[in-house]
Amino acid sequence: MPKIQDTTKRHELCPISGSVECTVCAAGSYSDKNGTTTCGLCEAGQYSESNSTICTLCEPGRYSNTTGAASCYECDPGSSTNNTKGGATSCTLCTAGGLYDRS
Repeated sequence: MPKIQDTTKRHELCPISGSVECTVCAAGSYSDKNGTTTCGLCEAGQYSESNSTICTLCEPGRYSNTTGAASCYECDPGSSTNNTKGGATSCTLCTAGGLYDRS
């Protein structure tokens, strides 16, 4: 499982022995160790920008339903993640008598 933190640090990947320079992990992936040769993919419910050492949980009201997400999607009007901690992989419709207000 990818390491999750609230702050974003930067890291580089050195994929080939004898490389002249290191490259960064692409958005949706991370590298949390020095000298690594591969980037890990963020799990569903998480995302990362390029050059990250961590994956970040999708904020409440947003979701990611695939691994390797570079961003999270916003729930459609009338739906919510029903999760105040974040990390949702889907949205659900609000029940009758309820309303999801993004303001």
